[in-house]
Amino acid sequence: MDRAAAEHSKVVLDASGITFADSRLLNPLIPTHRTVDLRVAAPTRQLCRLLAITGVDALLTVRSTVEEAAACWAPRSAWPSSPYSGAGRCSPSARLSAPPFRPVASGYRPVGPGRWPGCRGQPEEGGAGVGLRAIATFDVSTGGGVGHGLATWFGAALAGPLRGRLEQEQQGTAFFSASTRATERSPRQEYQPLATGWEAMREELLHEPETAHVLYMREHLGKPLVHVRSSTTRVRRPNAEAQLLFGADCGSLDDAGFCAGAVEFLVAALDTVNPAFAWLGADAPASEETNLDWVLGRRVRDSVREARKLLRGYSWTTVCPEELSVRLGGPGALAATGAFHRVVPLSAGGVVLQATETVAGYTDEAVRGVFEALHPVLPPGVPQFDPAHPELRYFPADASRFGG
Repeated sequence: MDRAAAEHSKVVLDASGITFADSRLLNPLIPTHRTVDLRVAAPTRQLCRLLAITGVDALLTVRSTVEEAAACWAPRSAWPSSPYSGAGRCSPSARLSAPPFRPVASGYRPVGPGRWPGCRGQPEEGGAGVGLRAIATFDVSTGGGVGHGLATWFGAALAGPLRGRLEQEQQGTAFFSASTRATERSPRQEYQPLATGWEAMREELLHEPETAHVLYMREHLGKPLVHVRSSTTRVRRPNAEAQLLFGADCGSLDDAGFCAGAVEFLVAALDTVNPAFAWLGADAPASEETNLDWVLGRRVRDSVREARKLLRGYSWTTVCPEELSVRLGGPGALAATGAFHRVVPLSAGGVVLQATETVAGYTDEAVRGVFEALHPVLPPGVPQFDPAHPELRYFPADASRFGG
């Protein structure tokens, strides 16, 4: 891809042969797209979902065939390096045939003394290169409805992690890409500048659009520093998932102030909602699946449907819906377990459980403490290490057989 980008101003990636894709494919796409007019052609269903979940589809031109990708026209203003020659005419392009990406076990750190099989181990000191991700699941029982949950999630992001960025947008020192899509076939609706378009976007969020994105960047179409998104889940409407991804340079995972601010965002976003599930951590996969979905082989449709009967997963900070909080004895009983640094009841029901003061402090011992406290509401089964997702953190025991 680097060679093609060096020789051509427009590059079409033929993705039809990619049977599995993860961050190893996405990582080179963004730098390449910032220097040339990069298009993705014929992506597989799995790659389409990955592009949508990570928000990359909001930046790249994606078409169903190589011919369409090569022939389509992209606005000159969308590319900072002016990849066009002549009056709106594309210069010769290169077609890349991408080999399949398959899961490998690279990056998995073997269990050492004092660690349990299946635990990934402690986060790297300082959290270098690691982003913090917040995820929430909204369903038919969400307080105020799914649309209310989505609007509150995006509003809390603008009032919290993105506070002050709207003023920077007006000054031209920061940039937002904000859009919604009512259905899969609807045209994308843009909200720019976001400072004046937020109220219109909020109204659209209340109507539960198929997808929504807000990306914050320091330069036009640069690397997103904060990404807020939502989409309907594979269980379809009204179920929806919302995410907020902090870029690695937003704060250190051993910074107590940054970590506290991230938890405050989660509390603000969910206080009036009582979501079906939510979590906050550095080990969340870039997909709709949770850690337990992957290692227990659970289908998303099943874990979402059963989210108020069995907790979908757990991480550094976990949100239990009211139905599960009651079964665990309520906030007081959860605080009494000693497994959590902070326990925050939500006014609409449910509870936010912060395991340790910082993400970097979420050690194997802390993982076990969270598992022990939550095991009565965790799905049964023996977790199996998934080499495609070595970043997942979990305690390797069957919750239904755990005796404390």
